[in-house]
Amino acid sequence: MANYLLKRGNLWWVQRKFPVDVKDQLGTFFRKSLATDDETQARAAVVQRMREFDALIAQVRLSRDEGDLFANADENPALDQMLARYQGQVLSGLSNAAQRRHLRVLEAFGEFVGLGLTAQQVSQRGRAVVEQWLLPTYGHTDAGRRALNVLIAFYDWVVDSGYAQPPNAFSGYRIKPIKSVVVSRKAWTAEECERVLSSLLAEAERPANVLARDNAWRLAWVVLLGLFSGDTLHQVCEAQRQSQFKDLPASWHKTRAAWPEVDSYWVPGLSPGGPDGRRSWQLQKALGRRLTSLPGSLTYTGLRHAANNGVKPDFEPWLARLQAIDLTPAQA
Repeated sequence: MANYLLKRGNLWWVQRKFPVDVKDQLGTFFRKSLATDDETQARAAVVQRMREFDALIAQVRLSRDEGDLFANADENPALDQMLARYQGQVLSGLSNAAQRRHLRVLEAFGEFVGLGLTAQQVSQRGRAVVEQWLLPTYGHTDAGRRALNVLIAFYDWVVDSGYAQPPNAFSGYRIKPIKSVVVSRKAWTAEECERVLSSLLAEAERPANVLARDNAWRLAWVVLLGLFSGDTLHQVCEAQRQSQFKDLPASWHKTRAAWPEVDSYWVPGLSPGGPDGRRSWQLQKALGRRLTSLPGSLTYTGLRHAANNGVKPDFEPWLARLQAIDLTPAQA
């Protein structure tokens, strides 16, 4: 069983999120005190609380399924009725995040075709749904493939429930994401190297605040190290000053020494993050945002290819500008 325990004050409590389809009736969280400060007793008591949790959800779903919506439904339910049943019977077993992903697609699909249509009428519009809504909305992307899979899964349920005759109205379509390999691996040109470094140095020299200055300085430093070494972003961020990049000229060591805080890494001031605890986690996203704002569809992979192809700027002017930036820490 997952650990739903938390401690509030001296007592243990149980906390668990309600599924999306019952949130309107029950709220976001199920919270109950276990009336003990002993963790062993709390773990034993949580079993009964989970039974209460399941009973509350079952009661809401049973009440909803026995309501007017289904009592008045005939053998040819409209799409809105089928979507409501599908949510209660199938999607309720998914995680909250998965439910939201499915519902976003299904709600947009219902808006496109019309919620008053029967299953057979929807079947006749399968081609139009794909060609006039799904592909224009998502394109040949991973998101488009996932959206199509949502429709296929929903219509499998429609057919299995006897609302429509086979075959599945959407099973004959395929979406193969187009991978932009050429763009993502394109080596930077010398002009693009200059453009990226100019943008980052300008931000560091005329910052909006100290945090922006430090981030821009750090990113420019990473770009220079990457262009010099050709290493991955992870390798650059994990490199230790005492043991790695020993072949860097003295001007590089002098520039790195301009950073005022003690740090044993060549790239200073990074905190591990993400599922792997990598120091490059936050910096990777920050660099990606900067590169996306510039023309050329630039990526760090392209920077590595540029380095390996011998496309390198004159480092000394950039190092001199980095070294001249006032990195005085923010005053408390």
